[in-house]
Amino acid sequence: MRFRIRRFARTMGVILTLVVLLGMTSLPAAAHWGFSSGLKILLGSPPPRQVMACETFKVTYDIYNSGRLNASNVNVLINVPDPFEVMYVKGVPVNLGPGKYAMVTAVIKVVAFVPGESRQAWVRAVVTSDLHNGANLHPIQGKNEIITTVWLKSKPVESCQKQ
Repeated sequence: MRFRIRRFARTMGVILTLVVLLGMTSLPAAAHWGFSSGLKILLGSPPPRQVMACETFKVTYDIYNSGRLNASNVNVLINVPDPFEVMYVKGVPVNLGPGKYAMVTAVIKVVAFVPGESRQAWVRAVVTSDLHNGANLHPIQGKNEIITTVWLKSKPVESCQKQ
């Protein structure tokens, strides 16, 4: 009798452990929902082709939701190399309904252009949203990202801060 109780207790312990472990693991959020929206980003007004050290410039983007679901927690990431600094980004909506668009403005400053650095720089914009409602990225590769080239045309400077 004692053998059966131990075996039963051990079996139940293994089963309980498996249930707990399996209950703690789940599929990633992206595996639960497919692409049912077309959240994409388009270039509104490009950055200047050439900029000088310490210059500030604007870039505008149009974000469009061509899908049938609401895009929630929309985010626009502006990525730039070392000579540039993103001052601010305005106009990013929290939610973007189906068939709606929004204009986003990024203000960027050339903060330093040191000797020996490449004269070619870039501005990269990426739009994302929550994955839980299926209105995340455009299903066609590259529609959620734009990269534009900018050339630095001035003499190199160490810093734009006034001494």
